[in-house]
Order: sequence, then C-alpha cells, then structure tokens
Amino acid sequence: MKRTKPGAVSEEEVTSVPLSRPAPASMADEPLAAPSPTRPKSKGTTSRSRTLSAEALEGLGARRLAELLMAQAGQEPALARRLRLALAGTEGGGRLAAEVEKRLRTIGRSRGFIEWDKLRPLARELNSLRQTIAGSLATTDPRAAVAQIGLLLGLAENVFARSDV
Repeated sequence: MKRTKPGAVSEEEVTSVPLSRPAPASMADEPLAAPSPTRPKSKGTTSRSRTLSAEALEGLGARRLAELLMAQAGQEPALARRLRLALAGTEGGGRLAAEVEKRLRTIGRSRGFIEWDKLRPLARELNSLRQTIAGSLATTDPRAAVAQIGLLLGLAENVFARSDV
C-alpha cells in the first residue's frame, strides 16, 4: 500500500471498508428469524381490524356498535336525530311520519338567524329528511309522505329569510 499524500486513501482501502456497522457480537451468530404468524404484517399491508368497512364493523357485534353510536349521539345531535328516525322506521310508517313531521315543524318554528357555519349542516339534515320521506316513508305510507314533502317545501321561505343565502 503506497500513499502519495498524507491522509490519502488508496482504492484498495475504499473497497475493503464495510458500508454498514458490524452487528453486535450477541446478534452476529443468530440466524434470521422467520416471520411468525403471530407477528404483525409488514407496513405495506393493512390489517382487517384497521380497515373501516361494514364487514370489519360487523365483527364488533351489535351491542358494541350500539354503545359506540350512543356515545357519539350524545355529542352530535344530528346523529341522535338520524338514529331516532331509523328507529321510528322500524316501527312502521305512522311512527316515522310523526318523527319527520315533528322535526320539520321544529325547523319551521325556529326564528333565529342561521349563521354561515350552521347552513351546511342544516342543508344536510333537510336533504336527509327529504331522502327519508321519498324513500322509506313513501313506500310504507304514501299519503303521509305527500303531506311531509309539503311541509318540507314550505320551509324554504322561512330558511331563506333567516340566512344570508
């Protein structure tokens, strides 16, 4: 090995230097462990329990899902209203019509100004009510559906007058 300048490295020395640090002595002699079925999968694949889907949620069971929904409904009044409508739909057209009418009349009686950040949630709720009327209520009780859609259309003037739209 011949150096021409002090501190210069020859080509031979560069190719013989390992690119990574040597493993500790305790790990150097151990064979690599084969992946075990109990070990988590690599980052490239997602676990079924982490994927949010109807099938994954079915695995939680009805009781656990009901508990989660009740906890969330306590924090979100819009979700609580949707759940009440869903429950009313299972009891027949008369109960569903009464729940829809109650909510439409409540919105119609409201007189306060609708702030800009409350318009979109109100529009979503009105659309959800419309879908309920045109869907499940229309199939179970068509006469009640016609009456409820009339109430819904009658809200337009009130809602527009109370907002910046």
